[in-house]
Amino acid sequence: MDQDLQNAIDTVDAARQHKCELEGKLRQLNACISQVSVTSRQSRKSIEQHFNTLQVKVLSQIQQKRKELLDEISETEKEALKPLEDCKQFLEEGIQESETVVENGEKLLHSDEDCSQDGRKLKKFTNSTAGLSLSGIPEVPSLTEVASLTFHYKEKDLCQKICEAIKCHGQISRQAPIQITELGPIPGGIVVSWDECNTDEVAEWIEGGNTVLYKLQYCHGKATLAPSNSTSMYSQSHGAFRDAYTGSNMCYRVKKLSPNTAYTFRASRCLVKGNADDDSLVELDWSPWSVYQSGVTTLSGYEWSSVNEREGYNVQDKSRVAVKRSNAAQILYSKAGGYIIGYPITFRIEVEGKSHSSGDGFALIAEMDSLSASIIKEGSLCVTAEGKIFINGVESKTRFCNFCRNSMVRFNAQEIKSDEHNDSGSKRVKSKSSHVVLRVTITMSDKEAVFNWRIPATSVAENAAGRHCLGFAASFKAQGWKFNVI
Repeated sequence: MDQDLQNAIDTVDAARQHKCELEGKLRQLNACISQVSVTSRQSRKSIEQHFNTLQVKVLSQIQQKRKELLDEISETEKEALKPLEDCKQFLEEGIQESETVVENGEKLLHSDEDCSQDGRKLKKFTNSTAGLSLSGIPEVPSLTEVASLTFHYKEKDLCQKICEAIKCHGQISRQAPIQITELGPIPGGIVVSWDECNTDEVAEWIEGGNTVLYKLQYCHGKATLAPSNSTSMYSQSHGAFRDAYTGSNMCYRVKKLSPNTAYTFRASRCLVKGNADDDSLVELDWSPWSVYQSGVTTLSGYEWSSVNEREGYNVQDKSRVAVKRSNAAQILYSKAGGYIIGYPITFRIEVEGKSHSSGDGFALIAEMDSLSASIIKEGSLCVTAEGKIFINGVESKTRFCNFCRNSMVRFNAQEIKSDEHNDSGSKRVKSKSSHVVLRVTITMSDKEAVFNWRIPATSVAENAAGRHCLGFAASFKAQGWKFNVI
C-alpha cells in the first residue's frame, strides 16, 4: 500500500511538472503567435500609411508642376503679346486715319461745286492731312521673331520609370537579417551578441571587398509587442532608443547600466560598398531591426568609495571618476566588494598628474586596510605609474610603459584552485590558513602578462549577487591625476 501511495504521488508530481512545462511552452507559442499577428497588422498599417502619404506627395508634386508650367505659359504669353497688341493698335489707328482721309478726299474730288470754291476746300483738306504720317510704315516682327510656345520634356519614359520604381519600392522582410543571440551580464553592463541569419551572403559580400556594418541601440525599460488594440507595434513603457555601437564587430559591451533594471536592445546591419566612410553613415540603408531583446544585470558597476571634502580625492560621475586634488599621500579604495572575480576591470588615465611618484598606480586588493600607507604590500597585485608590477609586495621582472594620458590598465582574474585542509577525513572544511590562487591577466597597450596570485581564502568575499569579489585601489601622490574605472 505504501508503494502504491508513493507511486500515485510520483505520478501526480510528474503530471504537475509536465503541466508546468507544457504551460511554459504554450506561453512561448502564444508569444510567437502574437509576434506574427501584431507585426503583420502593424506592417499592413505601415504600408497603408506609407503609400497614402506617397500618393498625396506625388499627386501634389504633379499638380504643383502643372500649375507652374501653366503659370509660366500665361506669363510668357502676356509678355509676348503686349508689344504685339500695342503695334496692332497703332496699325489699326493708322488704317482708320487713312480710311478717313481717303473717304474725305474722294468726296471732295468728286464734288460738283465750282472750281474756285472747290480750290479752297482742296487746300483746307491738304492742310488738315499735313500732320498725318501717310508715308511711314512701322516695322512688324516676323513669325520667327516672336514667341512660339511649346511644351516638351526630356524624360520620354518618365511614366514607365515611375511605374517601375513603384513596382520595386518596398519589400516585406520575413525576419531581420540579424538577430540578438545572447545578453550576458557584466558589472555595470551587459554584453550583447548578435549573429547573421544568412552567413553565406555576408561572407560573399566581404570577399568582394565590401564592408558589413552593425548598429546596436538600447533603451531604458522593457519594450514588448503591444496588445492588438494598440496603435504602436511596441509598448511605450520605455525610454527612447539611443545608439550604443556602430561598427563591424558582432559583440559589444554596453556599460554604465544600472543593476536590477531592465534594458531593451535591438540591432541592425548595413551592407556597404567598399569601405565605410564615417561621414556617410547617416545616409546608409540600414536593415529592419532585430526582434527586441530585454536583459538585466544584477552586477553593480565598479565604483570608488565615497570621500569627504577633506580627503585628497574628488569622486565624480556616479563614483566612477576620481581626481587627485592635493599632494597628500592617500589610497583611494573601491566600495566594498568592488571587483567581481571572473570579469575584467579597466582603469583609464584621463589626465596625467604633475609628477610620478614611487607607489603611484592601481591594484587589486585582498584586504582594504584604511591604515595602510601603500598599495604595494602583501595581498595586492599592483601596476605602478612607472610600469612596474608587484605581486604581494614583490616586484616582477615584467614591466609595462609609464602611465600617461589615455593609458588603460586592465585586470582579469580567474579563480583556478583553492588550498584546503581535511580536518575529518570525510568532510573538507576551509581553515583560516587556506588560500586561493587567482590567475590574473594584466593588459596595458599592446602588452599582456599573466600571473598566479595566491591570497588568503578569507579575503575572498561574496557580494549581494553571490559572486566572489575583492577590492581595488588607486594611489597617487601628486595632484592633477584624473582616472576612471570601467
